[in-house]
Amino acid sequence: MWQRYQSEIQCIQNLKIPRRLTTERETQYELHVFSDSSEKGYAAAVYLRCDSGNHVFSNLVTAKSKVSSLKRVTIPRLELCGAVLAAQLLHYVYELLKQLLSINAMHAWTDSTTTLAWIQSSPHRWATFIANRTSQIQSLTPPSLWRYVPTSENPVDCASRGLYPSELLKHPMWWNGPAFLVQDHSTWPLCSAAAVTDLEARTTVLVITPTSTIFDRLFCRISSLQKIIRIIAYCKRVFANIKPNRIEPTTTELSHALEVIILAVQSQAFGDELTQLRDPTHKGANKLRGLNPFVDNRGILRVGGRLVHADLPYEQKHPSLLPRTHRFTHLLIDDTHRQHNHPGAKTLQAIIQQQYWIVVSRQVIKSRLRHCIACYRIRPRGVQPIMGNLPKFRLQQIKPFTAVGVDYAGPITLKPSKTRSTVPCQAYICLFVCMATKALHLELASDLSTETFLMAFSRFISRRGPVQQMHSDCGTNFVGASKLFEIVDKFTQSTEHQEKCRNFLTARNISWHFNPPSAPHFGGLWEAGVKSTKTLIHRTIGLHRLKYEELSTLLTRIEATLNSRPLSALSPDPLDFDALTPSHFLTLMPTTSTVDPNLDNIPTSHYKRWKLISELHTHFWKRWKNEYLQTLQLRSKWSTGQKNLTVDTLVLIREPTPPLCWKLGRITEVHPGQDGVVRVATVKTATGLLKRPTVKLCPLPIC
Repeated sequence: MWQRYQSEIQCIQNLKIPRRLTTERETQYELHVFSDSSEKGYAAAVYLRCDSGNHVFSNLVTAKSKVSSLKRVTIPRLELCGAVLAAQLLHYVYELLKQLLSINAMHAWTDSTTTLAWIQSSPHRWATFIANRTSQIQSLTPPSLWRYVPTSENPVDCASRGLYPSELLKHPMWWNGPAFLVQDHSTWPLCSAAAVTDLEARTTVLVITPTSTIFDRLFCRISSLQKIIRIIAYCKRVFANIKPNRIEPTTTELSHALEVIILAVQSQAFGDELTQLRDPTHKGANKLRGLNPFVDNRGILRVGGRLVHADLPYEQKHPSLLPRTHRFTHLLIDDTHRQHNHPGAKTLQAIIQQQYWIVVSRQVIKSRLRHCIACYRIRPRGVQPIMGNLPKFRLQQIKPFTAVGVDYAGPITLKPSKTRSTVPCQAYICLFVCMATKALHLELASDLSTETFLMAFSRFISRRGPVQQMHSDCGTNFVGASKLFEIVDKFTQSTEHQEKCRNFLTARNISWHFNPPSAPHFGGLWEAGVKSTKTLIHRTIGLHRLKYEELSTLLTRIEATLNSRPLSALSPDPLDFDALTPSHFLTLMPTTSTVDPNLDNIPTSHYKRWKLISELHTHFWKRWKNEYLQTLQLRSKWSTGQKNLTVDTLVLIREPTPPLCWKLGRITEVHPGQDGVVRVATVKTATGLLKRPTVKLCPLPIC
């Protein structure tokens, strides 16, 4: 609502109001005042009706609105306040215009029949609030002026409920009054006396409300127990008519104020138990029988227990009883928790039980500690949605490397050339992974430039064939938080790099899809490939440095090894086929297997050889469908989901820094997936908008 108002406020510049309200012809003038109210405010507006005989028109003269009281007031009383404002406004306008114009008649309109009944009756019949205002209205305007107008034809409804600037520009009812003002008097709304009488009878109602004490109001409005105790201490001074020598209450006064609060809480929560303890003849079930409660000489209900002969203070042997669901108990737990530097649940329970015994204290203490923002910020809990369904391109029987994921790894320090230069150079690994068969393709890149990446990509598509879809990360990963990976992240995030790559791919009809920022788990397929590649490199060369050609050769051999990994579990049956690997889809055999015997001398027709190769392809894809796809059915983790995050939720953004340094933000937009689960959200922080996965967002508890 505020954003719409802010965007439309410029429309006020186009607002034009005619300066003249009258005409030069001989005209009869009437003043009409309308009043209305809502829960947020009440208003009144005065219109001047001009009747020249042939033409009737009306215009807004003035209007005024006021905000409702902070105290809750009923709608009929607010309507009466609006009528008072209307009477004052009509009287003010009439006193100004009577010297310039001849006012022939005046009318006052309201859409509240209850207000009409109050105005047209004697004020002594009503309560003080109503009597004072009806007396003021009757002193400014005769009761006969007041008439009834339906809510749909009341123009002041615009002021009491509000209008946007765009609605205000062209709103004939607000600027010219209701349509019946320009019509004959016989068409005006009527309100019969019988209807007013009936409504007047309905104004006398019996309202039964639960008894509310000063303690209940304090507990609802104030969240600090110490402040409530001080207020009660000041109230006791006033009631005792004591003139204090000092402004601040003493320790004794605060202690007596706390006893007063405890007495009020116990009488409200343990009324039946107190009655039974004070009157032995009273029959009823005592829920506190196991604690053997008793009432001390001050009237406080305490625990009797079995520690009478223990060498402990009196309050520790007989702590005061408190209910678990009362607001005072919650405030007491929160105050003790803060005073003792946020201890855990067990420690806090032991501290509280030295003075107070809370019924089922362990549960209520744990529930209150979950609302402590300071404790939550030390150990925030993120939202982990259920593992999503596999995308379509991972389940299709398509040519290998039709849908590709790409990622960078490195840098890797190379051995300097044979020249005298001893400055070591660095290289990077550009990894391409097939989304359907998990086959890998490794390219060595000499530096982090867009041109080098595009050349590596050109070599890739020249060897592996055309590509339709590309998928990659977009944003900072926690794995790349160290200085060694910051260069890679900045390179892949740069606008120039992404723009050049997008143009290169568009020319070849390749679509490029980016994962949300800071969401490495969205690209788990290529992250696993990077991990496996690095593992084999470190195990192979250790701390040795290779030349560029040597490292390129090593990457090719590692690629062959990784493409020979089995896609599904191996079978112990010796009659089963070899394990299905990504190489079967690339070379029709594992890359690391031995060479088959030469069959050139065996006569075989070309048709039979082509049919054999086709059957091999069909056989591999059939095994891929029957063996490999079934292994993707199970959710290895994230099997249970949580409640979706919603807009306006206050969250902490998980970052590679200590939790107390994490940014605070508010969710402005959620991006649900095809299954309706929200896994990505846009968060507004003090520095701007961020798009983050929900696993990196920790919603703050609602107090």
